[in-house]
Amino acid sequence: MKYLQIILFVFCVHACSSPADTTRPAEREPEELSAFLPPPKPNPYKFFKADRTDTACLAELQKAQQDFLKNKLVYVSAFDGGFKRYDDELKEVLGEHNIVYEPIGMNCTGYNLYYGHYMDSIIIQRHGSRFIDSMRVKADQLYLSRWATKTYRSFDVDIAPDYCATQPEQYIINKLNLPANWDNKPMTNWRQFIMLDVLIDSTGAVSLVSFDTASNLKKSNQKHLSYFKKEITKIIRSMGSWQPAILNSHRVKCWQYIDVDLDKQIAESPPVTLPKYVRNPTAY
Repeated sequence: MKYLQIILFVFCVHACSSPADTTRPAEREPEELSAFLPPPKPNPYKFFKADRTDTACLAELQKAQQDFLKNKLVYVSAFDGGFKRYDDELKEVLGEHNIVYEPIGMNCTGYNLYYGHYMDSIIIQRHGSRFIDSMRVKADQLYLSRWATKTYRSFDVDIAPDYCATQPEQYIINKLNLPANWDNKPMTNWRQFIMLDVLIDSTGAVSLVSFDTASNLKKSNQKHLSYFKKEITKIIRSMGSWQPAILNSHRVKCWQYIDVDLDKQIAESPPVTLPKYVRNPTAY
């Protein structure tokens, strides 16, 4: 009996003195990671299966698990193309359930799917299989209800703002005088352009002109950028009323994107009449 007690004592001392496995998940080998990250259940996507022989896949699963262990639950909309018109409202309604919304949009590698797969599985466990769908409906209803105060984008409304006289790009080109020392030789593989956004309010008046979008001028013409911004703004301000955007039968404030092509042979070509943009309701 005395010897048995000694043996048990030695065993306990050895067990207590043995260093614990403190290897962080990020430092584990792929085969260890595979065991460390059990497949999430239930699987919301029967067509999708995580490849646990792929280290990039395992890294995404590991990142999702680490975020979850930090009490961070994230919805990335990895399986529906990401980015909807009601993204702001979806972020708001999911936040009420302590879920962060980080739409990733389309991605070339697809590895974000593994992160989304893990997080979606946890969300389903907590809130049920129809939770995200119900949040989307709620977010879109909220999006539509704010028509009196919200500023929309032209591709998110039922009917985009319309300058009935002609295409706004052609109107600008017809009125725009090129500088005397403008280098009108076309670029070799690209075109010269200035992009801008025009804010049309619910009465059809131009409320704001913004040049925060892209532009592309040859090196010899870059000195004219400020001139073009000033002149284009002046022309837009002189255009008069637009037909305002329509959303759910309401006239709404809306940003309209305009692309002014500055290459000579394009600018002098006959105007092209484009069909009025009308939203496809089945896309939402």
